[in-house]
Amino acid sequence: MLQQLKNMVPQRRKNYLLESTTPSVQEQELWPDMTWRMSSLLRAGLRLPNILKTVHQHIENLVSEHPLHTQTHILFSRREQRAYYLALEDAIRLLQRMYRAAYTGAPMVTVLKDLSLARSYSYQRCLELISCWYIAEKTGAPIAQAIERLARFYEREIDLDQSRRSAMAAPQTTGTILSWLPALGLTLGALMGAKPIEILTQTWGGILLSLMGLWLALAGRLWTSKLIAQAQKGQPCSSKTH
Repeated sequence: MLQQLKNMVPQRRKNYLLESTTPSVQEQELWPDMTWRMSSLLRAGLRLPNILKTVHQHIENLVSEHPLHTQTHILFSRREQRAYYLALEDAIRLLQRMYRAAYTGAPMVTVLKDLSLARSYSYQRCLELISCWYIAEKTGAPIAQAIERLARFYEREIDLDQSRRSAMAAPQTTGTILSWLPALGLTLGALMGAKPIEILTQTWGGILLSLMGLWLALAGRLWTSKLIAQAQKGQPCSSKTH
C-alpha cells in the first residue's frame, strides 16, 4: 500500500544543496508535535477542517518566528536552519492540501497527488501520515487513536536516531583523525629536515608513492564513510549472506 501511495507523488522537488543535510532534532520533532496536536483536537471533538486550520496556524507561527523568515538570502544561513525552514514550508503545504480535502469531503489520500516537497525527510513523514489516515478511513478505526500511535512512532524514531548518532560519534571522530595523519606525518618530516615533499614530487619513486598514497587515502575515506552511513541507517555492512 505504501508503494501505491508513493506512486501518487511522481516528482518530488529536489533541493540538491540540502539533500544530504541530516535532519536536526528540531526538524524531526516537528512531525510528532504536529500529529499530537491533531490527535488532541480530534479527541476534543473539533471538526476536521477546523483542526487542520488550527495546526496550520501553529506552523505558520513557527515560520514567522524563524530567523530566515525575515532574511532574503536563505542560502547564506546554516544548513540545519535552512533545512528546518524548508521542512516548515513542507508542513504548511501538506496541511493546506489536507484542509482542502477535508473541506470538500475528498479522500485524504488525494493529498499526495502531485505533492511537491523540499525535504526527503518531509516526504517520508508525509507518506506515513497519509497512510495512517488512509487505513483509518478504510477500516473505520478511530482516527485519533491512529494518529496518536503514529506520533509515538515518530518519537521512538527520534530516540533511535539520537542513539545511533551518539554511537557513531566516536567512529566518525576516529576516521577524521586518521585521514589527517598523512598530512601530519609530512609536516613533521619537513620540520625535522627530511624534505619529504621534495622526495615525493621530484623523484619517480616518490611520485609513484604519492599517487599510491593518495589513492589509498581516498579509498579508505570513502569506505569508512560508507560503513558509517550504513551503520547509521541500520543497514548491514556487507551484502554477503552466510
